[in-house]
Amino acid sequence: MLSPRLVLRVLDAPDRDLPVELPLRDEPLVIGRATNGGRSISIRDPRLSRWHLSVMRDGRGARVRDASTNGTFVLRQGARARRVRYEAVIADGDVLRVGDTFLLLREAPSTDDDVAIDGVLGRAPRIVALRAAVDALAASRSSVLVTGESGTGKSTVARALHARSGRAGAFVAMRGSAVMAPSVVTALIEQARGGTLFLSDVDELPSAVQSTLVHDSTRLACISVDVRLVAASHRDLGRAIADGRLRSDLHAQLSERTLATPPLRARREDILPILRHALGADAPPLAPSLVEALLAHDWPFHVRELLTVATELRVRGVGATCLELDLVAARLDAPHAATPSIGPASGVRSKLGAPSREDVERAWREADGNVSEVARRMRRSRRQVRRYLEQYGITPVR
Repeated sequence: MLSPRLVLRVLDAPDRDLPVELPLRDEPLVIGRATNGGRSISIRDPRLSRWHLSVMRDGRGARVRDASTNGTFVLRQGARARRVRYEAVIADGDVLRVGDTFLLLREAPSTDDDVAIDGVLGRAPRIVALRAAVDALAASRSSVLVTGESGTGKSTVARALHARSGRAGAFVAMRGSAVMAPSVVTALIEQARGGTLFLSDVDELPSAVQSTLVHDSTRLACISVDVRLVAASHRDLGRAIADGRLRSDLHAQLSERTLATPPLRARREDILPILRHALGADAPPLAPSLVEALLAHDWPFHVRELLTVATELRVRGVGATCLELDLVAARLDAPHAATPSIGPASGVRSKLGAPSREDVERAWREADGNVSEVARRMRRSRRQVRRYLEQYGITPVR
């Protein structure tokens, strides 16, 4: 059996000439400011050591060995960055921060056959697979059930299915809770003749409407009226059936094919491109501390939440030359505790949130009084770190 293709994807870096992906093999890839021949790559990042780290395949993950002065850090979803103590193993979806360069480990299929679909954007493997599935199902007459958490783009997928289907009829969309009478669903089916009827939150359809939809769908199939049914829900429909909120025969009719929209937390390589697209081409660059917080955040409300962050950055960052974490720090604080280091020397645990005096003192000692390094460790701007130092009287700040 062939091993999966494993790459480091460049998410953000001061060096704009880096390739998009760095393939990993069974021999180490050395990363730093200098090259030493063999499997190595030089990155123009002033915060990197000459030979900063090496990365090599380790089963379905990668083994990271740190040889730097400034440290190599691992970002896992919803957790503070953790420093690698000599050596650590990372998994698919983990992010490495080396200097101000961010690299995502990804078990990535080939994208040679990837298709472009309006609105279904990104290069995460699950998004690539979703586009392929939409393309394959678009011309079918089978009903499609789209599942996924709120804010993950289920309606976008439904519209893409219709747009690529070649159907001459209309795309008619309605929320399940808005279809209050059986006559409404009959009228919707008529409006969608030759096109697509999209019912979101299908488990919220009243029971009488569900009965009518089952009857009308069966009747239309018998007389060969072409209406493509696409439904969606963010809930557990198995539980809805067990609780009597959704008819099992309706579920069967609506789910001849199924698609699942992935959460944003499973698409870490798509976070920064979506944000930058929302900010616009003229937006200032993102501070590394902000990039780190964006990549570590759990995104419970997915793209909708990311677009809210973009709006706040635009409003609060007017006139700024660099968008700092301070502008949206309250929104991006991760809720989970995390160890500050991994590898042979790990073991201390700390809590992410507003830093205590002890947190600031520890970071100050570990960074040898370097404000920039404290800011990076704490995912705060230099200005905010200076305020903490003044607040706690840790050292005179000039």
